[in-house]
Amino acid sequence: MAAPSAAIRLAEQAPPSKSLMADTVRSEGDKPAMNVEPAALSPPAPPPRKWYPGMKDDRPPNKGSKRIPTGAPGCLANRTFVITGTQDSLEREDAVALIHKYGGRVTSAVSGKTSFVLRGIDPDTGNPLESSKVQKARQLKTSIIDEDQLLEMIRVSAPQPVEDKLPASPVPPFKTNLPPSVHPATHSDLSDARQQTCVHSLWAEKYRPRNLNHLVGNADHIKRLTEWLNTWPENLKSEVAGASSKSKDQTMLKAALLSGPPGVGKTSAARVVLAVSGYDAVELNASDTRSQKALKAMAEDLVGNTSIAEFASGQPKCAGGYCRMALIMDEVDGMSSGDRGGMAQLIATIKSSKMPIICICNDRNSPKVRSLANHCLDLRFRRPSPAETVVAMRRVVTDEGYGVEVDTLNRIAQACNSDIRQMLNLLQMWRPEGGERLSSSEVSKRVETAFKDVSVGPFDVADKFFKEPNTPLDKRLRHYFVDSGMTPLMVQDSYLSVSMNLPAMPAMQRELMGLERVAMASESIASADVVGKRISSEQQWALAPLHGILSCCAPGYYAQGNIGRINFPSWLGRNSTCLKRHRQLRECTSRMQAHVSGSKEEVRQAYVPALRELLLRPMRELGADGASKVIELMDAYCLSKDDFDAIMEMQLLIGPGAKADIATVPANVKATLTRKYNAAHQGIKRGVRSLKMATEHFAEDIEEDEEEDEEEDLIVPVKTKAATSSTAKSKTKISRA
Repeated sequence: MAAPSAAIRLAEQAPPSKSLMADTVRSEGDKPAMNVEPAALSPPAPPPRKWYPGMKDDRPPNKGSKRIPTGAPGCLANRTFVITGTQDSLEREDAVALIHKYGGRVTSAVSGKTSFVLRGIDPDTGNPLESSKVQKARQLKTSIIDEDQLLEMIRVSAPQPVEDKLPASPVPPFKTNLPPSVHPATHSDLSDARQQTCVHSLWAEKYRPRNLNHLVGNADHIKRLTEWLNTWPENLKSEVAGASSKSKDQTMLKAALLSGPPGVGKTSAARVVLAVSGYDAVELNASDTRSQKALKAMAEDLVGNTSIAEFASGQPKCAGGYCRMALIMDEVDGMSSGDRGGMAQLIATIKSSKMPIICICNDRNSPKVRSLANHCLDLRFRRPSPAETVVAMRRVVTDEGYGVEVDTLNRIAQACNSDIRQMLNLLQMWRPEGGERLSSSEVSKRVETAFKDVSVGPFDVADKFFKEPNTPLDKRLRHYFVDSGMTPLMVQDSYLSVSMNLPAMPAMQRELMGLERVAMASESIASADVVGKRISSEQQWALAPLHGILSCCAPGYYAQGNIGRINFPSWLGRNSTCLKRHRQLRECTSRMQAHVSGSKEEVRQAYVPALRELLLRPMRELGADGASKVIELMDAYCLSKDDFDAIMEMQLLIGPGAKADIATVPANVKATLTRKYNAAHQGIKRGVRSLKMATEHFAEDIEEDEEEDEEEDLIVPVKTKAATSSTAKSKTKISRA
């Protein structure tokens, strides 16, 4: 918190006028400040911003604002591109996918074979970005283009579709009563026959990928999976021949693990790649029994059986001990307690398998999956980009006979979070009658109720307070209530590392405005701390919305800008260390109470620094021989070895290079101290262990004593009575005599 306090002091020394601050905030909330100031009064454009290694990647300032044109297939073939910096509307992944789609090649370094360098811009000013790649391209006389030139290069290669140019709905040349999925009877190919059988089926099943070209996104992972399957026979032969397991790389593993969110095409990719590679797949999912016994029997049956396809083709089921069967284990992260021993048996099956095994899961970070990932080719699928999903969905709606604008498909892709399965279901459900166009207005009405429910956590929403500061307040409060305890800590830990969106102005004024915003954000966080204490101490939960505004919404608005990775709150670790120190100090004080006087605070301030010096001095001066004196001092104050370690840790280290005093003691001396202490106090530990037994024996002795006392209580009165009677008789006899 040193930086916010310094910022507050600077702001107090030179406070800006409230009207100026209000105008600044108002202009930033409405539109960029560069458009508010007149052109005549605006300062000259700053020089081009230089790129350096490690610089944070900024998001495109106009993301999604430009339509992606449709080009001729292979229009970028035999051309090599190098992408540098941040583009105007395309993410780096989208630009790479767009170039790959039309046959281009993307490399990371500029060379003599580079055809074009796609130059980025400065997100703050919009000026072209100077980088080492651009300078090298000038030296090699390589063409330097921007994003608009790339899109124009694709656009001029082929005429654009009607829906990109004409906003009005096109009039169909003729109408038919047949559903759009049914083609006229003049076609007799297999694809039409297949489509006629799928008139009333779901589009998610109807347009299930049948070959590699139908798969959307994750092209690199699909390529690696195909190569892994193609090299499987050679890898198995080399293992049988006695190849060393230490020399194995990722491609020589016997199983593959596909992980990623639902709906990204993991199962479809596994099925298609297996079919293309000539494998017959057997699939097990969460509805099947996958216990240890069932998996073992299934593996034996797969190796020993012959599939129907192999029987019909007349080919041998196994050649050289290698079987053309494959096992797909879907939803392995869902193997619950009912599948007892299933994960261990699956790993054992992978080790001794003679066939490829593909495991699929959604939660890659599950503890059950981590042990499995060590034995698999780890392929982490991610959601396809909106550009990739839009291209695939346009093919579907074209086959179905109705038109959809590109912006409409982009809106649906954002609502579904690039879930292809849900996009197909929505397009089928919203399909207009008579082959008409699905308008953007209709989608806008329906899309609010079609947003995909995605489980989010504080890591997913913390950065939105800085990146989306102008969203409605109720939506930002929903982000706060995702985790009202963790999200404010993440905002507090991250607001100083934000690259703020500041208007173009001289450097001194720009820095002063940044400090003012930091000061306002820190004041808001301090006020939120007061409200949070009132909520926790007095249970006034009605103040929770106010706490969300002060702790998340207001700091995100003041410090709005681009932010990198959201880190785990450092306050939690420091708080845990503080609680640990309090516990150690309390235990140390309780043991020393027999020889010292004072509270816990007095022991920490007076005794701990002096004891630290007295305990370390013999080891520094005498080395290993001083361990005995240290143990004597510890016994004098009833300190244990844990108390010794706690006293050494309770030292304030000031400065980045400060080291603890215990670090100056050699390691062999500390080891000698530990051995001598354990040897000297071994009898005490054994005594502690036998304390239970001694207590039990002591309790038994007490019980025996109590029983004897009871018997004596019963016997004594009888003896007394007999003695009294005999004495009385003797006295009687004497008196008679």
